[in-house]
Amino acid sequence: MKREAGFTLFEMLVAMAVGGVLLAGLVSGIFQILYGVGQVKTKSIAIADIESAAHWIVRDVVMGQNTNLVDGAPAVSQMSLSWTDYTEWAKQEPSASHSANYTYSGTQLVRNYDGVATTIGRYLTRVEFSRSGNRITVTLTSSPEGDPRTAVTRTYRLLMRGQ
Repeated sequence: MKREAGFTLFEMLVAMAVGGVLLAGLVSGIFQILYGVGQVKTKSIAIADIESAAHWIVRDVVMGQNTNLVDGAPAVSQMSLSWTDYTEWAKQEPSASHSANYTYSGTQLVRNYDGVATTIGRYLTRVEFSRSGNRITVTLTSSPEGDPRTAVTRTYRLLMRGQ
């Protein structure tokens, strides 16, 4: 009796099962890579948003001599600072007074420096300012897509120059 060459039904089912497992693994891996890249991108935007806001806050707090923050009071979402500049270029005038006001509204943090308003944070979901002596604590949370899994929080403890 002559036997014909080919695959049995069992061999075909085993091959399809192995191929299905490999395909499922490949699709899952691709999905995880794409999802991971999206999360990294979103977190990078959140970190850049916080660093942008922190740059201006740090700059103003270290110069600050006076603030509206009450020592030991609970954290608030607004802060005002003022100071007098005694730098070399200001000697032509008796002094140069400056002020910086920070206002948090919606998802934006606005810095008003000597009457000029600038948005310094665009995706913030939490802004808190508090004071303990000359130490100002600032907590910023950013979430560009509003997803808590991609939110980034940073806390800064800064020493105000004082009077």
